[in-house]
Amino acid sequence: MYLSFDRLNMMIMTIFKYFESEIQASKGKTGNSEIIASLAKWLSAVENHKNLNVNAKFDALLNIYLVLGNETNMKCEVFKTMVNFLNKHEQLEQVMVKQVQDISILSEEWNLTKDQRFDLYICCAEALEEVGYHNDSFKVFLIALKMKETGNKNQKVDKSL
Repeated sequence: MYLSFDRLNMMIMTIFKYFESEIQASKGKTGNSEIIASLAKWLSAVENHKNLNVNAKFDALLNIYLVLGNETNMKCEVFKTMVNFLNKHEQLEQVMVKQVQDISILSEEWNLTKDQRFDLYICCAEALEEVGYHNDSFKVFLIALKMKETGNKNQKVDKSL
């Protein structure tokens, strides 16, 4: 029997969904860093796979992102990987620039620490800057800095910026 990359990724998605439930059950106290490290290794393997085109790699990343819930920082890690991957391949603007521009709204329900949220915002702001969305980049940087200053983990976008 032949195990295609798509089938393997489907099995991996199930495993990471299970890991996510383990993090939730332990209230994030045990194994979180090991699970995130495993997730990072898998995401890197997808990105560096030699026999997949850019679309297939992004689909694999997107499927993992979609299967994960908001209760852990796993979704955040996959999102940052997708942003960096698309930026590296000069596809961010065509594929998901709107989600990156609106990261504070998109990630509002994600259960992140202040530092995790700050890192997410900085990743998005830097990506926006690289593709020439300077005003949007500035807005996301400003939201990140305000959030860091106030300590509000659910800082919303101030549309008046």
